[in-house]
Amino acid sequence: WEGLSPGELCRALLDKSKNGNKDLKGIVDHMTRDELVAWSWAPGIDADGRARETAPIAKPEFDRIVHAWAESGAKCPE
Repeated sequence: WEGLSPGELCRALLDKSKNGNKDLKGIVDHMTRDELVAWSWAPGIDADGRARETAPIAKPEFDRIVHAWAESGAKCPE
């Protein structure tokens, strides 16, 4: 997902050929409930014993934004 613009990332998330054939509900469930996604908020330490960087937003706020995005029609920026 690195290197994609916000619009490109959004369109990729909604593209069933790129998202594991998920519909919008499946995308929301994945983004808000999947353990792999949640790992971003508790990534532990790397092989050198350094703490990995966490997601730049609190998990409850992320979940709120994901739900709001879906409920408002999951529109993508240009």
